[in-house]
Amino acid sequence: MNETEIKLAYFDKERIIYRLKELGAVFKSNQEINDVYYSNKYNSLEEAKTFIRIRTKNKKSELTFKGEISSNDDIWKRIELNSGIENLDNVKKILELLGFKILLNNTTIREYWILNDVEIAIINILEPAKVDYLELECDNEDKIKEVRLKLGGLVSSVKEDHFKKLDEARKNEIDIG
Repeated sequence: MNETEIKLAYFDKERIIYRLKELGAVFKSNQEINDVYYSNKYNSLEEAKTFIRIRTKNKKSELTFKGEISSNDDIWKRIELNSGIENLDNVKKILELLGFKILLNNTTIREYWILNDVEIAIINILEPAKVDYLELECDNEDKIKEVRLKLGGLVSSVKEDHFKKLDEARKNEIDIG
């Protein structure tokens, strides 16, 4: 399955929510999510071209493979394959035995909205560092562009250094540990 999305910086969550309501977006849910990213080739998420993720939400976990990104106008496309996990401890042990190392372990609060078939996620990473961003995801790239335009000056392109705090926090954990 392919994933098509754009990550955007925002500065005022309340104004984003107000604008979404103005546009007729439908609120779906709030979720707390724990993501653990693994690689057997790369040392940081920043440099990883492909990786494995274990996501846990609502006491259920899934394994995801994320392929290399091809980018067009800040919109990312990549292969994303998911599968449920029956025994989380065994899957973690399998990854470890195959030489996978943890790149990042983070906790996020996500608020999901839908507008014109586009899933809008307001994402607040809480740990290991505080990073906020918006994610627009849909199979249709034109619909993503349309929603981005409707959000106007409330959002901007994510710059390279937007997620740098996460890698720095991870490096600090390694140095301390």
